[in-house]
Amino acid sequence: LAEQVTSKLAAIEVLTSTSDNLRRAKATVLIANNAAIVPGNLPEENQQWVNELYLKAIVKGDFSFTGGQKDTLKSIAIQCPEYGGRAVFAARALKAFYAPEVYNETETCIPVPESLAVLPPGIESLEKALLQVFPNPAGDYFLLSCDLSFPGELRLYDLYGRVRKTQSLPAGKVSAEKIATTELENGMYLITLRLDNGEVFNTRLLIVK
Repeated sequence: LAEQVTSKLAAIEVLTSTSDNLRRAKATVLIANNAAIVPGNLPEENQQWVNELYLKAIVKGDFSFTGGQKDTLKSIAIQCPEYGGRAVFAARALKAFYAPEVYNETETCIPVPESLAVLPPGIESLEKALLQVFPNPAGDYFLLSCDLSFPGELRLYDLYGRVRKTQSLPAGKVSAEKIATTELENGMYLITLRLDNGEVFNTRLLIVK
């Protein structure tokens, strides 16, 4: 009887190992597919981040996260689901593995400016404005390069709709102007460029220090 039990346990271990290897192989393929997607709005961008962290946890075989990954999950988890999409709930579930938290939607869903509630595809808009923001994610600063037909103002909003930084931009070319973010917390920010002729361009910036 003992030999039968030992034999069955060994067979179970083999099956478990095979199943784990298959799951990790599929997750690796899905990570590549997820990275190839170009998000067109904030909910899609949030979902892409959550997908990546979840799939990497499967490949690794545990749900422990690095400091940078925790900052990313937190920046999504604190968003209002109405604006951040279903990925907000997924980020909260992953975050619960190491830091369970109760979220008050009356606080997280503070109304944001109408222009920020639904964003056009940021990449397309920035190409039209000939404006680049890099690196993204940013640390203690990001660089701004642009070639504008009209002067304008750059505003950096947090996800509560508060203006955290403003920068006047002249018409013409600006090359790699350094903008400090040392006073800003880690998280997702919304960048709006409003030109004097009335045009408005939007994109997003992730800050992870």
